[in-house]
Amino acid sequence: MQYLSLGINALSGELPPQLGQLTELLSLSFSTNNFNGSLPSELGNLSKLQQLYMDSSGVSGEIPSTFSKLKNLQTVWASDNNFTG
Repeated sequence: MQYLSLGINALSGELPPQLGQLTELLSLSFSTNNFNGSLPSELGNLSKLQQLYMDSSGVSGEIPSTFSKLKNLQTVWASDNNFTG
Protein backbone atom coordinates (compact mmCIF):
# COMPACT_ATOMS: atom_id res chain seq x y z
CA MET A 1 0.00 0.00 0.00
CA GLN A 2 1.36 3.39 -0.97
CA TYR A 3 -1.57 5.72 -0.19
CA LEU A 4 -3.77 5.71 2.90
CA SER A 5 -6.41 8.33 3.57
CA LEU A 6 -8.53 8.16 6.71
CA GLY A 7 -9.63 11.81 6.53
CA ILE A 8 -13.03 13.25 7.38
CA ASN A 9 -14.42 10.18 9.15
CA ALA A 10 -15.01 11.26 12.80
CA LEU A 11 -12.60 8.52 13.90
CA SER A 12 -11.60 8.67 17.57
CA GLY A 13 -9.18 7.10 20.02
CA GLU A 14 -5.43 7.04 19.72
CA LEU A 15 -3.65 6.59 16.41
CA PRO A 16 -2.50 2.96 16.25
CA PRO A 17 1.28 2.49 16.38
CA GLN A 18 0.83 -0.27 13.78
CA LEU A 19 0.62 2.48 11.13
CA GLY A 20 4.41 2.50 11.39
CA GLN A 21 4.46 -0.98 9.84
CA LEU A 22 3.13 0.36 6.51
CA THR A 23 6.65 1.09 5.35
CA GLU A 24 5.76 1.42 1.65
CA LEU A 25 3.47 4.43 2.26
CA LEU A 26 4.15 7.51 0.17
CA SER A 27 1.13 9.45 1.46
CA LEU A 28 -0.72 9.27 4.79
CA SER A 29 -3.74 11.35 5.72
CA PHE A 30 -5.76 11.26 8.92
CA SER A 31 -7.01 14.86 8.82
CA THR A 32 -10.36 16.07 10.18
CA ASN A 33 -11.00 13.37 12.77
CA ASN A 34 -11.39 13.17 16.54
CA PHE A 35 -8.22 11.34 17.53
CA ASN A 36 -6.63 11.99 20.89
CA GLY A 37 -3.22 11.47 22.40
CA SER A 38 0.10 11.98 20.76
CA LEU A 39 1.55 10.85 17.47
CA PRO A 40 3.01 7.34 17.68
CA SER A 41 6.79 7.34 17.43
CA GLU A 42 6.47 4.37 15.06
CA LEU A 43 5.39 6.77 12.29
CA GLY A 44 9.09 7.57 12.04
CA ASN A 45 9.50 4.15 10.39
CA LEU A 46 7.73 5.42 7.25
CA SER A 47 11.00 6.28 5.54
CA LYS A 48 9.42 6.52 2.06
CA LEU A 49 6.68 8.90 3.18
CA GLN A 50 6.42 12.01 1.00
CA GLN A 51 3.12 13.52 2.16
CA LEU A 52 1.63 13.71 5.65
CA TYR A 53 -1.75 15.34 6.24
CA MET A 54 -2.82 15.56 9.88
CA ASP A 55 -4.59 18.91 10.13
CA SER A 56 -7.60 19.08 12.47
CA SER A 57 -7.00 15.47 13.50
CA GLY A 58 -7.23 15.94 17.27
CA VAL A 59 -3.71 14.71 18.04
CA SER A 60 -1.58 16.65 20.51
CA GLY A 61 1.69 16.54 22.40
CA GLU A 62 5.23 16.59 21.11
CA ILE A 63 6.16 15.57 17.61
CA PRO A 64 8.25 12.42 18.11
CA SER A 65 12.00 12.69 17.56
CA THR A 66 11.71 9.68 15.22
CA PHE A 67 10.19 12.05 12.65
CA SER A 68 13.76 13.14 11.90
CA LYS A 69 14.05 9.87 9.94
CA LEU A 70 11.40 11.02 7.44
CA LYS A 71 13.98 12.20 4.91
CA ASN A 72 11.64 11.98 1.89
CA LEU A 73 8.89 14.09 3.43
CA GLN A 74 7.96 16.96 1.10
CA THR A 75 4.50 18.05 2.25
CA VAL A 76 3.16 18.33 5.81
CA TRP A 77 -0.23 19.79 6.75
CA ALA A 78 -0.46 19.95 10.52
CA SER A 79 -2.59 22.98 11.41
CA ASP A 80 -5.30 23.07 14.05
CA ASN A 81 -3.68 20.57 16.45
CA ASN A 82 -2.28 21.03 19.95
CA PHE A 83 1.37 20.19 19.39
CA THR A 84 3.93 21.17 22.00
CA GLY A 85 7.70 21.24 22.24
